[in-house]
Amino acid sequence: MSFWGNYQHTLDAKNRLFIPAKFREGLGDSFVLYSPKNDNCLYAYNVAEWESICAEVIESGNLDMQRYIFDDAISVEPDKQGRITIKAEFCKRVGLKKDIVVAGVGKRVEIWDAQKREEAMQRAVARADTYPEIHF
Repeated sequence: MSFWGNYQHTLDAKNRLFIPAKFREGLGDSFVLYSPKNDNCLYAYNVAEWESICAEVIESGNLDMQRYIFDDAISVEPDKQGRITIKAEFCKRVGLKKDIVVAGVGKRVEIWDAQKREEAMQRAVARADTYPEIHF
């Protein structure tokens, strides 16, 4: 499944965030939340996609890379209202405050602080003329 589009939501005082139904369908009843150390957002993967990533990391045989990647992943399950709880460490690392954007990015869903996403999108738009041409 591919994810696309974005939704604005708020993070509550208990670090709970609503995940849109469209994304929950593709992510499944339980999915992986990953906090990359080199990006300003969180990544959410369905289990099948995460297992594919895991296999590639394990097959590399690189123990340092395995520690680096697997240290920052957790399994989450939306509650009956469609919310997940994001651990405080993840919120702090990527600067999640109150206003959040949940965005589909192909094989993953990204969770952004709204202001940081706006800045990232401005950079993406400014570089658009360098992207390969896609024929629709």
